[in-house]
Amino acid sequence: MKFSAGNAQDIGAREEQQDSFGFSDPSDKAFVRHGGFLGVVADGMGGLSNGREAGAAAVRSFLAAYQAKPASESVADALSRSVGEANQAVRQIIQNGSAHDAGTTLAAAVVLDSELYWIAVGDSRIYWVHDNELTQLTADHIYAAMLNREVALGKISRSEAENHPERASLTSYLGQSEPALTDRNLKPLLLHQSDSVLLCSDGFYRALSSDEIVDGFRGNPQHACDSLVQLVLSKHRNQQDNLTVIALKARKAGSGLARLSGKARLLLVVAACLILFSTAAGLWYGWHGLVRRSSPSTAPPSAQMPPVTVSQPNPTVTVTPSVAAPPFGTQPLRAAASRAATPQDGHPRLTGKHPPTPPGHSGNPSDEASHASAARERAPSVQTTAPATPEPGQAGQAAPDNNAAPQPSAPESSPRTSPTSPPVEPTPQPPPPLFSNRDSREATTGDRAGAAPTRSGIPRRGDHFHGFPD
Repeated sequence: MKFSAGNAQDIGAREEQQDSFGFSDPSDKAFVRHGGFLGVVADGMGGLSNGREAGAAAVRSFLAAYQAKPASESVADALSRSVGEANQAVRQIIQNGSAHDAGTTLAAAVVLDSELYWIAVGDSRIYWVHDNELTQLTADHIYAAMLNREVALGKISRSEAENHPERASLTSYLGQSEPALTDRNLKPLLLHQSDSVLLCSDGFYRALSSDEIVDGFRGNPQHACDSLVQLVLSKHRNQQDNLTVIALKARKAGSGLARLSGKARLLLVVAACLILFSTAAGLWYGWHGLVRRSSPSTAPPSAQMPPVTVSQPNPTVTVTPSVAAPPFGTQPLRAAASRAATPQDGHPRLTGKHPPTPPGHSGNPSDEASHASAARERAPSVQTTAPATPEPGQAGQAAPDNNAAPQPSAPESSPRTSPTSPPVEPTPQPPPPLFSNRDSREATTGDRAGAAPTRSGIPRRGDHFHGFPD
């Protein structure tokens, strides 16, 4: 829990200010963690000589003694030790001065986290404002307390006690060889949000009622101290004593993380970062997998088939079987006719309305047989799907059937192709390509629908598909 502080002071109707106050250093974070925040008020005894010096010396000595508190020492023990050193400082003034009757009161309070520790000697008071109620935490060390005890015992009357001339005289203060009475709490008081703690001299509280003090501490502590001091002065009391008030007010409680040590906060931050990172990674992975499972395939089915690669004789070519090829034998004839129109010698062939006679139509059986043989040697072998029927007595060779319908023959060779060219071995990779790299217009696969198997041997006259008569 954090506190904001305020203070105010006035000389009143006196000729000299004998009140003193002070705070510990709130910027010393290492000390605040084990020593908290300290406020102290001292009221020098006005009827005695050297009262101002006594009050100032007590405050200085008390602050210095408490600031020397080690982390192993408890707050209550440190407060008691500091009171003893402050008393020795006042005693030193008496020994060094001409007067031998100097003295001062003292009230001190420490706020450590949400706990309050206090100690007091004399009649300076410490108040606690909680839930709009004012509670006096300290007891006044004055002769009136002894008179009231005598009234309780029946030794004197109430009237005699209230009118006694020595009623306000101090019975315990700093400057004695040893303070007769010291008031302190052994168990810390738990503070709550918006609680206020006031330390003040008798010139302040004797001029105000409890309700006035509570109403004055509803806002900022510094504003409360200033307004209440002005309220006292506005009353114009006769023989107004010096008045001093300091206040500590609890601000909104910080989060639990703020009360942790630096190492603990660092570990929590690292753990939070790891959790966030793992969560983000899991969400990304899950979203990515969902997208891959739910996104439709935009590629056609043919594009998803494994490609067919032809490795010779040119660089690798990938062919995707997606469009049905034309009937077997028509495309090579058109390609052969196109090449025949422009031979290598540069002399154009007949290009009129009558196309050149396709190879194999010369009418000469020997020419047709030679052209068919050259076409078989040059064209790549074609796989067939129908098994050949062997002749009786000759395995692996199909017997010619004179009564069978004419079958389309293999495409004939181009005029520019030598009939002695060596055959090109097909690529062994399955399935066979649609076209070879040699000339995509010259060969088709034999495994296509409707394609006739390659016939073995030299066809006889009348067996070719053009239907010329014998």
